[in-house]
Amino acid sequence: MNIALVLAAGMGRRMGTSTPKQFLNVDGKPILAYTLEAFQHHPEIDAIYVVCPEESRDTVWEIVRDYAISKLQKVLPGGATRRESSYKGIDALAEVCGGDDVVLIHDGVRPNITAETIRANIAMARAQGACVTAEKTVDTIVVSNDGETLTSIPPRKFLWNVQTPQSFRYEVIHKAHLFYENALSKQAADVPEITDDTGLVLYMEECLPEGQRVGICPGNPGNLKVTKPEDLRILLSILQKEEEASQTGDLR
Repeated sequence: MNIALVLAAGMGRRMGTSTPKQFLNVDGKPILAYTLEAFQHHPEIDAIYVVCPEESRDTVWEIVRDYAISKLQKVLPGGATRRESSYKGIDALAEVCGGDDVVLIHDGVRPNITAETIRANIAMARAQGACVTAEKTVDTIVVSNDGETLTSIPPRKFLWNVQTPQSFRYEVIHKAHLFYENALSKQAADVPEITDDTGLVLYMEECLPEGQRVGICPGNPGNLKVTKPEDLRILLSILQKEEEASQTGDLR
């Protein structure tokens, strides 16, 4: 079984609107609807779970009804952070997932995910246990320890821009979350702040079978995360170009 766990619990403060960004309309449709449709229409996805703010659960169900998202199984309340929201979803999946089932954890505000990216994530997660969608960075990235002055410049050839999905066999990501939760409960000073799921797997490397590593699935520039107002304009432009291409048959 392959399950999409869609994280849509953010409040979108950087967007500067009172409406959480996942519920903003772009070209007449909520951003979250585009995301859910991508998984709904993919033949390899068996079920969808959504994590969202408690007060937005009815809104999610309205989207599900309006856009016929029949694969949606549950809408779960989110946590205070992305990692906590992910853990709530992973914990809830324990009642339906076997260890070898694949979970694709995806940002609800990455609505332009392609069918090929979904397919590649499923294949790599099943083969290797864990993978992340990413693109090689084209920018020079700098490190600043104090937020004011330059500390170092890592070699660009080693750097990738992480996207989602981040995908795992269920036993891998469940074990990684539990390991991190246990470390936090001990209140040790050396427990790092980890914001995403592949970071949890790297923190507990032994959750992967011996000799395996977190794989990288190729991302693409269109798989953007809607965060700032200008991202809405970029997304609208992408959607309009795709619509024009579908009408002319130019689907390169």
